[in-house]
Amino acid sequence: MTRSGLRLKVLVSVALIGAASCAAQAQVSVAGGDDIVWIFRSSSGGEDGQVNLQFVYALASQKPVQYLPLPVVQTMGRIVRAAARRQNLHVFFEDGTHYRFRPPPTLSYEGHNDFPELKLPESCVPIALAGDDAANALLGVVPTRIAEALSRPATSEPAEEAESQPAPTTEAAS
Repeated sequence: MTRSGLRLKVLVSVALIGAASCAAQAQVSVAGGDDIVWIFRSSSGGEDGQVNLQFVYALASQKPVQYLPLPVVQTMGRIVRAAARRQNLHVFFEDGTHYRFRPPPTLSYEGHNDFPELKLPESCVPIALAGDDAANALLGVVPTRIAEALSRPATSEPAEEAESQPAPTTEAAS
């Protein structure tokens, strides 16, 4: 199947899942690239505030293309940003929590497929998110103060002490 054929199948699938989820007050989203497409849906899990997340993915390398589900994940928040990077799906929840989901290594795999990632400063959720497969990078648009905090070198000293000390200088060799 060509990539345009895969994209058409995904659009039809999203339309069908979206139509079925309207009655259930669910949110359906899609993220992907040339190698994989992720379709995910979040719906209320009950009165306790739980949210059920359902993930389905399709690998372009599989012929014929198959949509494979991951086990349902229960969480306390909704996904607000998502992007695919290589075969991984990176998601940010409302509280700034960042997780990475991946396809299982085998179809009979029974371990977990979700991995916690680093939170951004101030539990920031990016304004926009994109994956760059060639650079193996996840790119996010964040407020300037968050970008500045991310660009500072890590230090083991408390912030007050680090700011009160003079910056180290380097001397050029003669």
